[in-house]
Amino acid sequence: MLLCFGGEMEEIEFDRVDFASAGAIGAPGSRTFMIQGFQGKARVAVLVERHQIELLSDQSIEFLDSLMSEFPNEEYATPIQFDQAAEVYEISPEFRARSMGLVFDPDTLLITLELHELPFDPDEDVIDQ
Repeated sequence: MLLCFGGEMEEIEFDRVDFASAGAIGAPGSRTFMIQGFQGKARVAVLVERHQIELLSDQSIEFLDSLMSEFPNEEYATPIQFDQAAEVYEISPEFRARSMGLVFDPDTLLITLELHELPFDPDEDVIDQ
């Protein structure tokens, strides 16, 4: 799942994306880095910084390793169009991500990538469930 929160908390939700990709468009020195999600004909792109993609990649590996340890008997899904998941397309971005995070739902066994336009506010009320 991919959730994007733009200005004034506009929410773009792709429940069970067909595939998502992260990478760059353009020549070295003038590259644009994006994370993109695709569901059917719907597409969304969010601008990110190179270091955000690198950090997301490193943390994703650790996150998935921990889930495999916690849920060793579960089947693992792969993107429907796995070959396309490595490609980044020229799509107009919705916004620039200031923060992002991975969230796991143990009831559905789905991982959500949340992208936020505004930085996380540590003083914001958080509801524990």
